[in-house]
Amino acid sequence: MKREFENDDEIHPIYLVFNYIFDPYIFQKSSLVCKTWKKALDVHPFWRKVVEDCGLESPRPNSR
Repeated sequence: MKREFENDDEIHPIYLVFNYIFDPYIFQKSSLVCKTWKKALDVHPFWRKVVEDCGLESPRPNSR
């Protein structure tokens, strides 16, 4: 059963699950499951932490 979210402020359950996973490989593979998971995982704070820890340049705001 597919559930559509009414607004962007609602937290997808997968977002809460991935609060406990810190592996970039799992994040990348999970984002390929469906568009809803990809959208939830793209904005997860994990990516911001990876960028800070590795000293990488922040992504452009309009890039995905």
